[in-house]
Amino acid sequence: MARATATPDAAGHARETCPPLFQAQAELEAARRAALAVIGQEAVARLESAAERLALARAASDVGTVVAGAARRFVSIAECAALRPFSKAALRDLKFRAFDRTNSRGETIPGNGSGPAGVWVALGRKVLIDLPAFDAWL
Repeated sequence: MARATATPDAAGHARETCPPLFQAQAELEAARRAALAVIGQEAVARLESAAERLALARAASDVGTVVAGAARRFVSIAECAALRPFSKAALRDLKFRAFDRTNSRGETIPGNGSGPAGVWVALGRKVLIDLPAFDAWL
């Protein structure tokens, strides 16, 4: 990941930004000027393309944060805790109680049904939550 650097803007003021983000912002401004000068399909296409690159650069610079606008189907427990009104501990407890289990006396303890509903996806040690299945299960 690129480190933030101080870059002077048009007025000469120092500006903290990542190089890919600064480049994408400059491309967006150039596309806006082109759209103002020449109203047409090509200018609009350039503007939309630059806006998409700017959004991707912003998302890449925000490492560790969940992008609110991005629609993702599978998320980790920590990401789901940020998106839904459940703590990480509560989600882990739901995972633990997902399927029926047997106690030490041989009695069956019923699960909560989230396992058969397809909420949990295990990839090795990583546990992901299928958000549409989770919402349907709730």
